[in-house]
Amino acid sequence: MAIAPLRKITLLGLAEERELWLEPLQSLGVMHVEENLPINHVQDPNIAMPEKAQEALRYLLECRQKIKPWSFDDVSDISYVIEEVLENKQKRRQLHDLRDDYLQFIEVREEWGDFKFPSVEELGGFYLWFYIIPQNQLSKLEDCSYPWQVVAEKQGRCYVIVLCEHEPTKMEVPFKRVRSGYKSLSQLRKELNQVEKDLDQLQVERLSLTRWIDCLGHHLNAIVDDAELSKTKCQVTIENGLCYIVGWVPENLVPLLHDFSKQYSLTYFDEPVPETAEPPTLLQTHPVVSGAKQAVEFFQTPAYRTWDPSLVVFVSFNLFFAMILSDAGYACLCAALTFLYRKKLRDKSLGVYRLIQSLTGSALVWGVMVGSYFGFSPSPNGILEVLKVVDLNDFDAMIQLSMGVGVLHLVIANLSSGYARKNRWRALGDFGWAIAFVSGFTWFIWDMGRIGLTIGLLLVFLFSSERSSDTAKNIMWRILDGLKALTGFSKGFGDVLSYMRLFALGLSSAQLAITFNGIAADVRAEVPGIGVLLGFLILLLGHLLNFALGIMGGVIHGLRLNLIEFLNWGVKSEGYPFKPFAKQEDNRWKQ
Repeated sequence: MAIAPLRKITLLGLAEERELWLEPLQSLGVMHVEENLPINHVQDPNIAMPEKAQEALRYLLECRQKIKPWSFDDVSDISYVIEEVLENKQKRRQLHDLRDDYLQFIEVREEWGDFKFPSVEELGGFYLWFYIIPQNQLSKLEDCSYPWQVVAEKQGRCYVIVLCEHEPTKMEVPFKRVRSGYKSLSQLRKELNQVEKDLDQLQVERLSLTRWIDCLGHHLNAIVDDAELSKTKCQVTIENGLCYIVGWVPENLVPLLHDFSKQYSLTYFDEPVPETAEPPTLLQTHPVVSGAKQAVEFFQTPAYRTWDPSLVVFVSFNLFFAMILSDAGYACLCAALTFLYRKKLRDKSLGVYRLIQSLTGSALVWGVMVGSYFGFSPSPNGILEVLKVVDLNDFDAMIQLSMGVGVLHLVIANLSSGYARKNRWRALGDFGWAIAFVSGFTWFIWDMGRIGLTIGLLLVFLFSSERSSDTAKNIMWRILDGLKALTGFSKGFGDVLSYMRLFALGLSSAQLAITFNGIAADVRAEVPGIGVLLGFLILLLGHLLNFALGIMGGVIHGLRLNLIEFLNWGVKSEGYPFKPFAKQEDNRWKQ
């Protein structure tokens, strides 16, 4: 579990031959191409095609009815199919908007009745302006200088038409105008009927287009590959009849690229990562830990010169989830659901499936240790009672355990961060925080650690700045940086206290289970006959609710403690992921 060391590779060849080796380079799939041109400046239409294809496929999949799909060989130009589907979607959206407008105007016009507007010429250049005015406020129109007429009165409201060459101002008519449109009610209904017919026709066309669903899905990877190839072509620099491309390659794959350059007569330059460069980050983890790696990359990709926290996140997430669930019965239920949906989970993400398996196993072990089985305790002198070694009701011990786990978690974060930059004085600042956390915890538990806390905070103050000490100005800035770093003490104290949620959520889960068991037993005893059924329903619904809350709490808070508290202390700089220039069918980089 580490960040893969990279090499900076430059491939140089003839400009006229770049088409010959770019696609084979994509098939090789070992290089992360460095972008030298922002993608929004690239005009190649192929680059936008994957997004269009996904949008078209999603649009067809959302269709409730589908027809029998056609074979993959029945399409000669997949881009034409995509454009046809998107055109149908756009027209359908426009007609839906138009229908909403018609419905709105019809609703307004129904209050005024069905009549045809006279032309402007017939009115001598004047227009009709419509208002609905409360009857008790009609007197406000007495000072209006334009002709007006009440044409109807309904439920205390007056329907007024004002005749004017332009829309009256708020000073002239102090009421909000009704947007009635210029078409008659019958004409609006007729045009709405036509819009409904056009929508039905588009729906039929959409149903017909669903025959391309399998074809679009089959060609999606090829579309993405073409887009990546077009994008990389735009990143090739051409000068004086030569072209070159720069990228990053893992050290263990460099020989493959060396052989590739010989095969295609390319000049090959291999150099170590420059000190000023910011290369991408490739996390190399064991397949079992790949689910935690995905969680880390989803939240924050560590910078190249930091460290890989995937293993620590994997272990601590398992522990946190188990402590929050705190019931072996719920763990068995989780295992049953995992087994039931194993194929779907494996197909979606093998790494996430393995992570769920490990979470289930950890929760089962911890549930046995706390001796909770759907809220019931094991019988005395039994084997399960012997395995019960943790008492959730011992508040003092559980609080100390939760805070101890939090301190250990943050100490590992700071030690790992310091080790990652061991060649710099800044590492001593991270080690200082680790000493401060341990000393503060021992002071809290055993009234010790005052000296260690002082030493740790002194290291934080002296070595939390990257500035040099060659001038008085820099020394002053280093002092300010040290003082600023010390303000993190209150944050660290709060982060340690946040780990108490492990005990609080675990205890609440156990107590809820016991409560539902007690309510069910009381109902069964108090209500003869049907009480058995009612007690069973209370048990079923209560434990299902508690199980759902436990799963959500374990995932949400377990990830929160890892991805916010832990990574905030352990990974001080963010990078960007290593994305090889490779074909989608190549699973080399997927775990």
